[in-house]
Amino acid sequence: MGLTNIPNGVIVFIMKIKKILQTVVELPEFIKQSQSCMDEESKKSFIDYIAEFPLQGDLIVGTGGVRKIRWTGDSNKGKRGGVRVIYYYYDQTIPIFLLTVYGKNQKDNLTQEEKNIIKSIIGKIVDAYKENNHE
Repeated sequence: MGLTNIPNGVIVFIMKIKKILQTVVELPEFIKQSQSCMDEESKKSFIDYIAEFPLQGDLIVGTGGVRKIRWTGDSNKGKRGGVRVIYYYYDQTIPIFLLTVYGKNQKDNLTQEEKNIIKSIIGKIVDAYKENNHE
């Protein structure tokens, strides 16, 4: 059906869908760890992806809302170069915070101690962001 065949009385809305990308902040630990397990192309690709789809990672129980997502660490190695990215996303009012990353060959999950540490710093990170941005 072309535009010439639209019945009388039908209103046509043409909408341009605009992507809203979330701001992404790389914390020092993420930057440090990513240097050893992600190439720049893979890291950029991940940041672009997570900025558009921040809810894609699995929630990690006991961390105060932190998520884990699997990603390719080396664009030339495919799944063999896989990494786990740990990040925090609350909502659109604050950025996504990339906390850390590790190779899938290093470990599958965070230890309970790591979960406790992450949970304790999330509030501080968010508070510092809000204070610096006068929210």
